[in-house]
Amino acid sequence: MFLAIDIGNSSAKCGTFGRSGIEHSFRIPHGSWSGVDELVERISTELTITVEDVAISSVSAGPTTDFRKAAYLLTGEEPFIVDHSNNFGFEIDYDPPEDCGLDRLLAAAAAVETIGAPCIVCDFGTAITIDLVDESLVYRGGLIAPGIMTQLGSLHRNTAKLPDLKPEKDAPLIGNSTASSIYSGVINGIAAMSDGMIRRMKEVFAPGARVIATGGDATVVFENSEMIEAVEPYLVLEGIVSVHRRNSSDQRSSGQ
Repeated sequence: MFLAIDIGNSSAKCGTFGRSGIEHSFRIPHGSWSGVDELVERISTELTITVEDVAISSVSAGPTTDFRKAAYLLTGEEPFIVDHSNNFGFEIDYDPPEDCGLDRLLAAAAAVETIGAPCIVCDFGTAITIDLVDESLVYRGGLIAPGIMTQLGSLHRNTAKLPDLKPEKDAPLIGNSTASSIYSGVINGIAAMSDGMIRRMKEVFAPGARVIATGGDATVVFENSEMIEAVEPYLVLEGIVSVHRRNSSDQRSSGQ
């Protein structure tokens, strides 16, 4: 069994993979363990069979050390650590490449394997990213914008009377209450922005591009979008598996 770990700013998303793909996913919030032994126990309770390989991607240096040690204790081997020097299956046209979030590159790597290139990859979380891999297998970059929760939270914090709301799938075109008006502006606004940018990316760079979405709010946006074709909730974890497999093959073929 293969264990992929995506360490974000507030938690680690983990997925176990077998020959048929992802079998189980779970999340471990940062600060929910004290010491590596407890972290190993937390991970072990989620596993059904022995883990043989672990790969880790991280945007948060602090928890990475604990997860790296835990992975070694689980397998007896150092885990594979994803970084910008890896082969993602495409050229990275970003200035500088190291500034591009690994989650964006991993989602793109999985999308290329899943739906091929050209493709447009949308990630709807705390931030929104919409990225393009063209038909020549070049990652062109894309856009970064505030996500649903970020926008809802900002309206509540920066105004005197607007309520603190959670995302909803259903957003009326015209709101007839304060809450429904906010949902209309934020959710329909994000869907319209996303559709508009996807259309422009396709017109200018890749008319035949397929469009896939991931992230915690992907389903909410998908329900209100005209351009997104599918939602794949585990795209970043699948990207970790893809990059690990690709780079392990590269090392074997080069004799390393």
